[in-house]
Amino acid sequence: MKRQKKKDGSVKSLVARYEIMDANDSVEFLDERSFNLLIKYYEKEDQKEKALSVIDNAITQHSYSVDFYIRKAQLLISISRIKEALDALERARVFAPNDLAITLHRADALSKMDECEDALELLDGVKNHVSRTESAVVFIAEANIYEYQEDYDNMYYALQDAILADPANQEALERMWICVELSEKYNESKDLHLELIDENPYCYLSWYNLGQAYFHLDDLYEAMESYEYAFVINEKFEFAIRDYAEVCLLLEKYNRALECYKQVLEHVRPDGDLFTKIGFCYEGLGNFDRAKHYYNKAARLEPENSYIYFRRGEVYRKEDTYVSAIKSFEKAIELNPRKEEYYASLASTYAAIGDSENASIFYKKSVETAPDDTKIWIGYALFYVEIDELENALEVIDEADDCTAGTDLLYCRVAVLFKMGRRQDAVRLLKESFSEDFHMHEMLFSIAPFLKNDPEVLAAISSHQGD
Repeated sequence: MKRQKKKDGSVKSLVARYEIMDANDSVEFLDERSFNLLIKYYEKEDQKEKALSVIDNAITQHSYSVDFYIRKAQLLISISRIKEALDALERARVFAPNDLAITLHRADALSKMDECEDALELLDGVKNHVSRTESAVVFIAEANIYEYQEDYDNMYYALQDAILADPANQEALERMWICVELSEKYNESKDLHLELIDENPYCYLSWYNLGQAYFHLDDLYEAMESYEYAFVINEKFEFAIRDYAEVCLLLEKYNRALECYKQVLEHVRPDGDLFTKIGFCYEGLGNFDRAKHYYNKAARLEPENSYIYFRRGEVYRKEDTYVSAIKSFEKAIELNPRKEEYYASLASTYAAIGDSENASIFYKKSVETAPDDTKIWIGYALFYVEIDELENALEVIDEADDCTAGTDLLYCRVAVLFKMGRRQDAVRLLKESFSEDFHMHEMLFSIAPFLKNDPEVLAAISSHQGD
């Protein structure tokens, strides 16, 4: 710590001395290390023009240093002064015609001028003249160009080539996380990373990328295991710990998830999202007091985060503390009026206290917010079923059919028709529903439990199973 403070102090002293010299237009001779420290300082402070001025002074004093020309080009590319960057790279080529870094930056500059084919051709020309490890860097540069073109398939293949050339290349492995999502090459990624793990089972990034592939392929247990290997190998790898915990939440393994989030708390400054996840774990475990405690902590850190208030409202609703639940849901809606689940939960809370008028108003709001969500429509219809307003329930389903479609709506209509005593219509529609999705017929019994022992319904199910 003392060494770091001493280093920071010496850099600030160097900067102060340089600025006095620069103000007087008399920059005395500095070694290359001092110039590099100055350039790094001004870049970190986002003073790019000042950094360029330092580089120009460095080039004046060290005119044969290729590195300063390259740094100048990098900086110019970052502020879209591409032609100047190419000029700097041409000057660098005079001193180092075969320097790979110059070629890579030239390709980057050309791609920024939308001369991507020329850039790719330039990179292709050096592939046979570099080492295997260096070729990985070339493939990463190629991937950058494909990403710029939004050609995510070829971006994937370029990164794959980089990783196969240098399986330990951290940049390529890290870039692969995003690339696979953009290209949706989850199966290819799974096969690639299984192959890499066979060669090196202790590469935490390979395990993490494998977990990502399994997650998007809905193989949650394999994803969970892969994430776990990643953070066992690298215990400070927060992404893997958080994603492992996220899968645990999806699988309702709340205790495991809670352990992970507490582990994260030991290494990072907590934010609203982390406290919300911890609160959700406690909510899932039925420890509502602890859940509210963490939701309140999250709200103090992120008072504009609507989801926190929504989750707190859900806890109050589960506790039957309806007034507090309503206040929380109203706050969530105030912060984000575009979430249909907020309206639906508020409506459900009003229904629970017998306020049918407000329940109807907010169910209506929920379907207006997400007219294509069948679950929201079904919730609205079941509200009317619960208060025995079956005609209204049927009207809601009719309205839903004008906005969206789903077999679940068909089964909901069947249940309502049975409740209305319209058995002939209900049985006919039930058989139609079987042909669309037979396995969904179980939802019929959750809406209308009395149908579990209905001879006509059981006969229809048995007949369809026999076909």
